[in-house]
Amino acid sequence: GGQLVSLLAGSAVVPLTVLLARDLLVRSGLERAAAQRAGRVAGVLALVCGQLVQSSLVVMSDAPGVFWATLSAWALVRAEGTRRPPWLVLAACALAVAVMTRWENGLLILPWSLYWLFDLRGSFSRTGHVPAQAGKALSSAPQTMASVAIALAAAGLVLVPQAVQSIADPGSSVGHAWLQGWSPANALLRDFVNADGIFHYRWPVALEYAQPAFHPFFLFPIFTPALLIGLWILWRGATVWRRLVGAALLLIGWPLAQYTFLAGIPYENARFGLAFFPPLAILAGLGADALWAAAPRRGRAVLVLAGAIGLAGALWWGWRTTLTSPIRLKQADLDTVAWVQSRVAADSRVLAFGLTATLEFYTPLTVREFFNETPETLAALLADGRPTYLILNVDSVEAQWQGRAPQINLHWLRDKPGLEEIGQRNGYTLYRVLQQ
Repeated sequence: GGQLVSLLAGSAVVPLTVLLARDLLVRSGLERAAAQRAGRVAGVLALVCGQLVQSSLVVMSDAPGVFWATLSAWALVRAEGTRRPPWLVLAACALAVAVMTRWENGLLILPWSLYWLFDLRGSFSRTGHVPAQAGKALSSAPQTMASVAIALAAAGLVLVPQAVQSIADPGSSVGHAWLQGWSPANALLRDFVNADGIFHYRWPVALEYAQPAFHPFFLFPIFTPALLIGLWILWRGATVWRRLVGAALLLIGWPLAQYTFLAGIPYENARFGLAFFPPLAILAGLGADALWAAAPRRGRAVLVLAGAIGLAGALWWGWRTTLTSPIRLKQADLDTVAWVQSRVAADSRVLAFGLTATLEFYTPLTVREFFNETPETLAALLADGRPTYLILNVDSVEAQWQGRAPQINLHWLRDKPGLEEIGQRNGYTLYRVLQQ
């Protein structure tokens, strides 16, 4: 069920990116034909995004999170200020679900609000003049306030379960380690000690989360110049030509808000950058359309060739990386689980770290999460004399979890009752826990 949700959400991001690009750019003053071309390019770039494909295959919040955010952005554009209240309600509710799915999506409230306020003024259209409909909307302040109140109330109802859960467990939201440990200084650091252990990363945090703009698993590097051109067009249009202001607020504000947060957390995971990939794809589509319009006939042949190379490279990179992770890792885990089951009696107890859920799902064995144990609970557990085994990656425990529960528990079992090694498989070591 969870995997089906990810598949549907990730698949829907592609058409939503096309629709968002078209409607936003047209409403911001770009010609419809140019907006449609930019939207098609953005959709193709989303389609071949390896990280989006991979996130759609696993049971995680990344694909659903970016789906709800993109749906909210599109509904916000379609709402046209308060002229279409149902779209405004959808935008607010979709953003609320996006926050529940990945709570850093709450930062999108700022660019969303700036865009909506600018839209409400009716300050942009294809001609750059205030349309008559916007004037009518401005003249009806009570109607505007009513639409906003309904949208906020609907979003509030959606957020009630999250609020209840957050009150019961503040560590999952306002007390989360990333929020508590956020600092601008983290942007330049590579080594961290956090709730997930000890990490030594290859790149500083700021560079890690900039990868969606140039990494082949997100946007193949050959398209990065188009992204920069699209960014320049929006900036130039908003500051000099006084057009495309709405698109600039949304397409620049969206990635800027989330990147600013991610660059300051004491943790690195490249997949988090997927949260702001749709606006980057739209910027690249806008830049690609500008290159196409400016290029001579022979130059367009070069652009087509470069685009084909970029798409082929993105598909190859995405296929290779997705096969390596998570599919090959999943197959290796299944192989390890089958190997453990063949060496452990059915009435035994298995302490596991890293394979706990896989063992629980694919075997009838009694499995306990090693991370949640303490020397005291382990001593009480072993007192019943039931055969007990331990499966974990020793190197990972010793390197990442120094001074934490997994290492403390491992050393206690090794020094007190004792451990007898049964064998190793795919980086995991299986032990039999000796009786005291």
